[in-house]
Amino acid sequence: MKRLLLLALLLLLSACAPGVTSVISPPTFRVVESKLVRFEPSGVGAGNALVTLRLETRNPNPVPLRLAGLDGDFYLGGQRVAATSFNDGIALPANGAAQLNLDVAVPVEGAAQVLNQFARLVAGDPVGYRVDATVSVDVFGAPQRFPTLTVARGELQVAGGLRPPAVRFEPSATRVSFSGLTARVDVGLVIDNPLPIGYFVRGPQVTLELDGRPVGRASIPRTPVPAHGTSPAALRFEVGIADAGAALLSRLQAGGSGLSFSLDGVLEVEIPAVASTRTSLDRVGGLLP
Repeated sequence: MKRLLLLALLLLLSACAPGVTSVISPPTFRVVESKLVRFEPSGVGAGNALVTLRLETRNPNPVPLRLAGLDGDFYLGGQRVAATSFNDGIALPANGAAQLNLDVAVPVEGAAQVLNQFARLVAGDPVGYRVDATVSVDVFGAPQRFPTLTVARGELQVAGGLRPPAVRFEPSATRVSFSGLTARVDVGLVIDNPLPIGYFVRGPQVTLELDGRPVGRASIPRTPVPAHGTSPAALRFEVGIADAGAALLSRLQAGGSGLSFSLDGVLEVEIPAVASTRTSLDRVGGLLP
């Protein structure tokens, strides 16, 4: 009976006065999880970052509500970097809770203050964030809108910061061909990026060793590697008799199968205007197929 009376009172108030916020309290929010899903510069991806917030949304009222939407701003390191909204609607039981997933897309191109914050993240430093938004609810069919409030606050961090990718030999993209007295050795590689950070990779000067003997040099061109993704890379070495000697060249002329090889050089990783790092290629090698 008390519940029915309360429902009737709220219906009467919402019918007589559209703003019943003096009777209805706004939902409360608690951050369950926050993470940087993806950060990719232009040319690697869409030139934006995606942050996902998982929130517990609680209804403090003794009557059910529908969370109609959020409209607000996302701040990173104290800087407003993106607008954010949620309009899918979530049913909130009386004195109950539901989960809200909020995806925030942050454009990063040409915004120095945004790049500065992501440079801190890429370096492995924690960066504070918050979401300020107006909250809209539906009460018995009557929309209600509350003033701006902070619905989420916390820190983002990329554990370990920017780390070089793993580079592995790809036998299926490796072959030996011949033109006159010059062997062409194409070595296929796969660049694996386990991070939520996309970047460009290049190898300006890579040396090929066959049976421990340096025989040629080549370069890995500037290659985009997406967040949590892989990219193929290929090196072509021109090997002449002066480089390899008659015995090695003869084995290459026979196809080079089973000939041991290794790569020596430096791999450069770059996020333009944000960060860069280098790693060695001296553990990449195997047997020619």
